[in-house]
Amino acid sequence: MPADHDRSREQAPDRRARCPACGASGRRVGEITLRSLVREARRDELGSLSEFAFCGAMGCELAYFAADGRTVRKSDVKVRIGVKEASSPRPLCYCFDYSAEDLEAEAGAGSGAIVQEITARCREGLDRCAETNPRGACCLGDVRRFAGVSGRSTLAAACCAEPKPGN
Repeated sequence: MPADHDRSREQAPDRRARCPACGASGRRVGEITLRSLVREARRDELGSLSEFAFCGAMGCELAYFAADGRTVRKSDVKVRIGVKEASSPRPLCYCFDYSAEDLEAEAGAGSGAIVQEITARCREGLDRCAETNPRGACCLGDVRRFAGVSGRSTLAAACCAEPKPGN
């Protein structure tokens, strides 16, 4: 195998979106997330809402960015972005209104009731993560990690993959 072949594989372009402000890797979000969460005046300025990614870096003032240079600042978003906040309240579950502080308060009791409630309500199809969570995805994985619940929830990967009937 020629040496050029190995080197070309190492030099493959990074296809992950990178935040222009901080360089953090971004996660693509659907148009419904921006339509639901970006303040109307800024949303109108953006035009198309496709091809945006979410920046989850705490110190970064950008919430969303597109490869063509369009950006959305935290202040342009209707809700606090919990993963970007150092002070209370730090929302974690946007559908059912739970914060990091709620989970911290429950931690002393060790009941895990909040995680169980969110899981049950997601299974019932009551979640609207694409519309309410700035990440545009299910929060259950974040909630479980924050609460220290071990294991990967298959529900976190699947509960918000498809829009629910009536949403």
